[in-house]
Amino acid sequence: MAPPNLYRVIDKSSRARYIPGKGIYAEDTDTIVDFQKTHKRSTLYWRLRDHLDWASDKASPFISTYSSLFVAEREARRRVRAGKEDVRIYKIDTGKCGRFKGTVYRNVQPLAERMGLWIEDEAYNNSKYEWIFYRHIPARAVVELRGWRHE
Repeated sequence: MAPPNLYRVIDKSSRARYIPGKGIYAEDTDTIVDFQKTHKRSTLYWRLRDHLDWASDKASPFISTYSSLFVAEREARRRVRAGKEDVRIYKIDTGKCGRFKGTVYRNVQPLAERMGLWIEDEAYNNSKYEWIFYRHIPARAVVELRGWRHE
């Protein structure tokens, strides 16, 4: 069961983009994955593996979010300290996502573990709070925006 709210951290260099009135889009909106096929030859396996690899330069069909505002704020602070520009946190109301209309999202850690994918040590703690959306987060679900500055 998804939490009532998820949080997306974005900065000027983020690959997933917010488009006003449309929502948040993954960089790759063309790849088709089947969440029922989790074997090592599946497109889901390879695309999720690439998504979890911070060094990968492949466009991802997934958009990372966090179920914890605390974790999202910590990530926003990390980005600000790293010199990232235009750091923002979007609040997403999962009740407005309309799963019946094609919005798909999953908790990363159990999905990766079920598929036998390794999550890097430095990302493992955050991964229990990470949820990925497939391709798109509808605008109606993006209910709040908060800018973030160096404190």
